Amino acid sequence: MRTFSTFLAMSLLSCVGCDSLGGGPHAAASASAASGAATVPGPSTAAPTAAPAPAPTGPAKWSAFTGPAVTVSLAGPKAWALVPVAWPDFATAKIARLDWVEARGNQQLFRFMSQETLVPNGATAPSKPPAGLAPGAPVVVAANVTSVPGRVVSVGSKLQVRYRFAGNVEQPEVAPEDVLPITGKLAFGVPVAYREGGSWHPGQLVTTSGDALWLIGFGGLPKAIPAADVVPIDAQKRHAKGAKVSAAYAGKYYTGPVVDVLDDGLAYKVDVGFPFGEVDAVFGDVSSPLP
Repeated sequence: MRTFSTFLAMSLLSCVGCDSLGGGPHAAASASAASGAATVPGPSTAAPTAAPAPAPTGPAKWSAFTGPAVTVSLAGPKAWALVPVAWPDFATAKIARLDWVEARGNQQLFRFMSQETLVPNGATAPSKPPAGLAPGAPVVVAANVTSVPGRVVSVGSKLQVRYRFAGNVEQPEVAPEDVLPITGKLAFGVPVAYREGGSWHPGQLVTTSGDALWLIGFGGLPKAIPAADVVPIDAQKRHAKGAKVSAAYAGKYYTGPVVDVLDDGLAYKVDVGFPFGEVDAVFGDVSSPLP
């Protein structure tokens, strides 16, 4: 699901010895000497070199969070949390199952490799095996340091699950603690639709109480939405060809008929009409028609 997995490409460009490219004081002095003119020391016209930004130190913190103050009981070695996509900046975020370190007041400390993040209690959830899972059940799967909607294939000491990631279908075995159930109710990590600007948009829920609910919106943006404008996606329901559904595309929900069921229900092809026509949407972004 686009909302569940955000990929950022970052590049750094540097210029070493830029004076040799003709714009610095050394080039001007060389030209003057070549013409035979006397050189007179004078003030440098070069712009001062900016000091490099200090490397981030200490845990990343989500300072913008205004969600409910709640009490949680987490236990290692792992737990669920909302964490930055590009550490330490919470401008874009994801839900992942990471190493839990300790509680610090009303926050929880998580670690991924050398990166530590302090997450408000309300944006975390314990990692425990869901009860009553059966083959075909929809779940949110911890995968590739993020989370994606998938379906249970088989149940045992390990769960076999199937999901789409980066356009490919994967079918690994995972620990039961690596999934969150999707039941059609509001719960941490489940796919939701939220109403904003007169339209419905896809999201992933973070908090479940209060007048406003925090979620990850399209593009990985954490935001608070009035609770009355957030509804769970009925991803536990399978849709047949011809069924009328609402499908998310380019960050917005459109309604139309199912044209095809893809990858045994991991996705649907839906005709959303002009201007997009037929589009593919993972099942976590497909719902019974939204109001």
